[in-house]
Amino acid sequence: MTELKWNQEVLTTNKSNEEAIGILVKKKSRDRFAMNLVKEYGLKKSAGKKLSESQLYWIHRLSDSDEKPPVKCSKTFYIQEVYNLLTTAKDNGLKHPKITLNNYIDDDELEYFFSLAGKRSKYEGNIVVTVGNEYYNYDNLWMTINPESGEVVNSKQLTDKHAHNLEILLSTFSTHCEIIGQLSGRCCFCRKKLTDTKSVRVGYGAKCAKSYGLNY
Repeated sequence: MTELKWNQEVLTTNKSNEEAIGILVKKKSRDRFAMNLVKEYGLKKSAGKKLSESQLYWIHRLSDSDEKPPVKCSKTFYIQEVYNLLTTAKDNGLKHPKITLNNYIDDDELEYFFSLAGKRSKYEGNIVVTVGNEYYNYDNLWMTINPESGEVVNSKQLTDKHAHNLEILLSTFSTHCEIIGQLSGRCCFCRKKLTDTKSVRVGYGAKCAKSYGLNY
């Protein structure tokens, strides 16, 4: 029995590292983080080195979790406006443009993050939506949406509630930018603090307006 620690969490396992790696490989995980750990384990082993305890913690934790298949969704979303903003920002030199919309529809106040799937993704050119917080964790919802058809091409943990909230956020996009500025005082694009009255009113500053092709 081995104990592995990561931050304040402790994981107890009776599997060897090789067994845990074997499970991840057998799963053919869609999680890039898991597959990077598998690759790093092989490289370190070939060099006669070991992974850190935190890396081993995640290898064993991921090997213990059941990977759920993507959820099929019949809904379509009008996401062309978001897509146009992201591609405009990309064309204007932003490497990783992102839009953040807070959910003030109900009490959970989750954040919806919109970005473009990059060249290394098999969903290149689609919109990636994550819900919960900016950084990936296993409780987060995520999906990829085709900007032309509005169809969800891949998703995890998509619920009717999230789909309903997303529909409202997308249909009232400009209004939500304004709400974010007025309630949080932060830009819905770069998340930086807005420093003047006009920026707070519209929900973004002059620099982001120029990057995303918006009037200011």
